Amino acid sequence: MCTTFIIRDQHGKVYQGRTLEYGEELAFSLGYYPRGSQFASPVPAGFPAMRFASRLRFLSISLDIAADYQPAVAGLNEAGLTVNMNMFAETALPNPQQDSRPLIAVSGVASWLLASCGSCAEVRQLVEQSQFWVDPLPMLGNTPSPFHYAVFDRHGQGLVIEFGQGRVQLHDNPVGVMTNGPAFDWHLTHLDNYAFVSNLGKREQYFGSHLARTEDVGNAMAGLPADDTSSSRFVRAAYYAQFCQTPAHADAAVALVAKITNKFDRPRGATNLPDPAQAGRLAEEWTTFSALTDLSRGLLYIRPDNALNYLCLSLADHAAIDSVRRHSFSRFLHEHIGLAQPVL
Repeated sequence: MCTTFIIRDQHGKVYQGRTLEYGEELAFSLGYYPRGSQFASPVPAGFPAMRFASRLRFLSISLDIAADYQPAVAGLNEAGLTVNMNMFAETALPNPQQDSRPLIAVSGVASWLLASCGSCAEVRQLVEQSQFWVDPLPMLGNTPSPFHYAVFDRHGQGLVIEFGQGRVQLHDNPVGVMTNGPAFDWHLTHLDNYAFVSNLGKREQYFGSHLARTEDVGNAMAGLPADDTSSSRFVRAAYYAQFCQTPAHADAAVALVAKITNKFDRPRGATNLPDPAQAGRLAEEWTTFSALTDLSRGLLYIRPDNALNYLCLSLADHAAIDSVRRHSFSRFLHEHIGLAQPVL
């Protein structure tokens, strides 16, 4: 599953973090797409092909579904818009209609928005003018695409896009957080149960005539849920986004996003379930990568599960490149992530 959140620095600039959890090593790629890059969205049989060109440059982490189809899972464009795909099992739409509206596969929404939109206002307008198809994923046994999307722009506006209850649902995101199911509005209602939490703990309390005291700091967090379910991660991410000290500048903000992201980084073996398909086997889930985004400076930081530090990709460094660049996620990161080893 996945956790996505944003914070701001003292100048109001926006920074975003995310983890991606899954139970197997999926095939990802890293991509850079200049303006004018050509894309095609899968469509059901009998519909005209859906093609579009990128209006904006963007960097992405993409899922390699097919040789000619690598939709973005996470990415950042030159206008400072970031889009993140999270798992959402409640996705369901009726069959699309043959009309004049663009038809976009649910799995391809992130690439489409990164290529087309510079703000949440533009995203809302484009989504409302389009229709969507829940495409089957061959790599997941033709499971209908189980995704929803968190969108943030450089001004901190946020949207959640879901495809459930037979329609497209656009939610404003006042907390700057998204995890997985249930639906986003359920999470906001569930957050009401934590209206009592704050970052102010208590050092002493009388029990009868006995004064209990602690010298420790951190009991303010005792009321937060500790498990890694979607609903609990949503509450904890909202807590950190609300109460962590506001960073003074961009580099401090990126470091803070990394520390918060670490709170959701799940090692292999930490959470398992019996596999219903194979008796005696466990289905596990771990963080396959973490990503941080600096929306103002156009920076995308990526850390795979077997690395200590992040690789940073910059949109500015790609400004003069006028062709699509794609690389294997694991190979590129393995070749370029390394710890400096100075001699003292």
